Amino acid sequence: MFIRLNDSMTTSWRCIIVPSENTSRTITSIKLLKKVVRVYFDERMMELTPDRFTDQYLYVGKTINETDFENLKSVAALCKLENYARGLLMKGPYTRKVIAIKLYAKGAKRHQVEDILQDLTKKGLLDDATYMEDRIAYGHARLQGYHAIYDDLVHKGVSAELLEKFKFDYDLELQKAKMILPRLQKAHLSKSHLAQHRFFYEWYLSHGFAKDVITPLIETLEHYSLSQEHENLQKELENGKRKFAHKYHGKKLRQRLFQYLAQKGYNYAHISEALGALEDEMD
Repeated sequence: MFIRLNDSMTTSWRCIIVPSENTSRTITSIKLLKKVVRVYFDERMMELTPDRFTDQYLYVGKTINETDFENLKSVAALCKLENYARGLLMKGPYTRKVIAIKLYAKGAKRHQVEDILQDLTKKGLLDDATYMEDRIAYGHARLQGYHAIYDDLVHKGVSAELLEKFKFDYDLELQKAKMILPRLQKAHLSKSHLAQHRFFYEWYLSHGFAKDVITPLIETLEHYSLSQEHENLQKELENGKRKFAHKYHGKKLRQRLFQYLAQKGYNYAHISEALGALEDEMD
């Protein structure tokens, strides 16, 4: 566009060029790939998902104005986030909350997140109810306690309405706890009876088992081998002697060994008996 300017000094006419408001762009090429469609302009390329591409009615040679071009850029940005979310779901199950958090971490806006969640849900790719069912089945298979599974579902954003369907099953919890017990006993066989009880209780509690499941299970261990307890105590006594004999002697050594064995959870009478035998050996 040309505009004439009056030069008061020379009374001559000049012309300047004003940029045109028509900044339309033309699609030069379109490539259909496996997961995306690439739309090329002279100086730019955009990637769209097949569904979003179909919605836009684009073809080679089509010219779009600046407003539509900016809208298309927004769609391309949405497609990038959408592909990211789909990639996550291809690797493993997620809840709506976790997908939303990850999208926000990528810089997504609220309306983009809501759009993506709605689309993924509509296509059956995102379903918290299915996620909860799978997570519960996985937790039971891994012998996880009810509260460990429940707390994880809450953390992942499963709604209270869905969580109401996850009922506590006492018999199942006790069955899982019993299946774990032999492994724990084997790993801590050398500990005193009391120390084993303490450890088992804390372990089950920290792994999501309810107290009313743990207590009766621990009570079934009351009938233990006294000979095994004495054998373990003697082993700990020898360990204590190697640990403290170079520093303590006589009465002080006995006091230190008594404290050491008591901390291990051994019975007072059994400790006194063992230390009495030790004193006889030392005399």
